[in-house]
Amino acid sequence: MTDMTRARAGLEKLLKFACLEAETLRTDLADVARAQSSAEASLIGLDDALRHEEAMVSEKDAANFAAYKEGMRARRHNLQTTLLTLEEAETNASTKLEAATAEIRKLENLICINARDMNAKGMGEAASIADPHAASENVAARL
Repeated sequence: MTDMTRARAGLEKLLKFACLEAETLRTDLADVARAQSSAEASLIGLDDALRHEEAMVSEKDAANFAAYKEGMRARRHNLQTTLLTLEEAETNASTKLEAATAEIRKLENLICINARDMNAKGMGEAASIADPHAASENVAARL
């Protein structure tokens, strides 16, 4: 195995791991989006329930309703805190995904350069993933 072939194999492994990391980050981002949607729906449902209970409360139930309303405020506050945490998680995952995507592009470029150098030195057939647009698909197909 020549140095260039060894380098190509190493780059392909790095690309494989970068693609797996990016896929994991995409999954995490989708999970966060689903959690945000669920928390927002819960918040809307909580507000609707509170309005309904306010409309139904009578004079003699006013004392019980005050305690109920206080509990609903606490739940609402917890949901809003959850939404803020999820927004931070979404930002963090998006930033990491952008970095992983940039790393994939760099590795694909390096693989193309390696293939071009192999062709220039007449080292036989170039790397099978020499096309920068097909590089990640070819590596993914090998997984």
